[in-house]
Amino acid sequence: MINQFLQLVYPTLCASCGVLVSPDFLFCSACMACVKPVVSLFLPITKKYSLKVIAAAAYEDPLRNVVLRKFNHDIVASRQLAQFMTGMVAQCDWDADVVIPIPLHWTRYAQRGFNQSKEMSRVIAQKMDKPVISLLMRKKKTEYQSRLSMLERQENIDDAFAVHWYYALLNKIDLKDKRVLLVDDLCTTGVTLRKAARVIARFQPKSITAFVACRAI
Repeated sequence: MINQFLQLVYPTLCASCGVLVSPDFLFCSACMACVKPVVSLFLPITKKYSLKVIAAAAYEDPLRNVVLRKFNHDIVASRQLAQFMTGMVAQCDWDADVVIPIPLHWTRYAQRGFNQSKEMSRVIAQKMDKPVISLLMRKKKTEYQSRLSMLERQENIDDAFAVHWYYALLNKIDLKDKRVLLVDDLCTTGVTLRKAARVIARFQPKSITAFVACRAI
């Protein structure tokens, strides 16, 4: 009854065109028809590990528009992305023992007010009833990857990630033989995900999988 009342007062609108949609959907049927699924890819990390990257869709509108709302301080859009991801991809593909978000540098966090990857991780982890561990930190401020060439992206993200000082201080990081799910909103070349995964690989997990809202193709 309460949910029905709230739906009348605050109806759910398509995140792209603004028409009325069911509360369970991010897009209307017309906009959803423009969403392009993509296949998973595998990126080499170390001799032992490769990173499977699962994306809900291609980095094209209407989904691209929702991703970019993080720059407008839209925290709700990040949660909507996570709901969309879990609805588009079967849980058997992204099931894991622990969820780790890609971190923001503290200056970007201060500007934005939230980390979109962490907000997404919370929604995804709740679906699995598994913990979110903010294991990683950005130890240097980097340029936006989308503005750089491939070579510049490699140099830009080199040594950008480290274990967060809190977990390093505790010295009780237990990822051995666990399935790790690394969460971010976007994968372009995969450089960011690979660098983050290399830090995680030091703790000998069973596997590392990246789950993103969209991937550039």
